[in-house]
Amino acid sequence: MEKIGHILLIHYRFDPIALLIRIKTNSYWNHVVWFWDERTILECKKSGIRLTWADAYDDKRLYVTKIIKIKNLTSEKEEI
Repeated sequence: MEKIGHILLIHYRFDPIALLIRIKTNSYWNHVVWFWDERTILECKKSGIRLTWADAYDDKRLYVTKIIKIKNLTSEKEEI
């Protein structure tokens, strides 16, 4: 599956700050990243915006994840 441009929703299982985010936003998810390419994600952390490996969130003991597929996403610029 090509993941470029898709969104990865993340639920941190054991993080008090993540719990506060979920309470404040009334959401199950507390972190969102964007797939830059098949193996790389773009995310915002307190240290700033960074590119990192997507498999950083593979540990099911620490995270619950869900990929949201963006339909009709192209790399071509459309004329308006």
